Amino acid sequence: MLKQLKLEFNTAYREVGEAREALAKMAGKLEVAQVQNASLLVAVQKSITRYWLLWSAWFS
Repeated sequence: MLKQLKLEFNTAYREVGEAREALAKMAGKLEVAQVQNASLLVAVQKSITRYWLLWSAWFS
């Protein structure tokens, strides 16, 4: 009985560790996606600014 409980505990402990690792990987991917979104936002803002400057220079 005790041997079976120890085996089940070890299995559960290993599964929790695997789940923790999977969550850490997903969190890392989320951070990468946030950085990529921020980079995209900066690129769009630069394009809009560049377009606005060209437009205002053309019509002034």
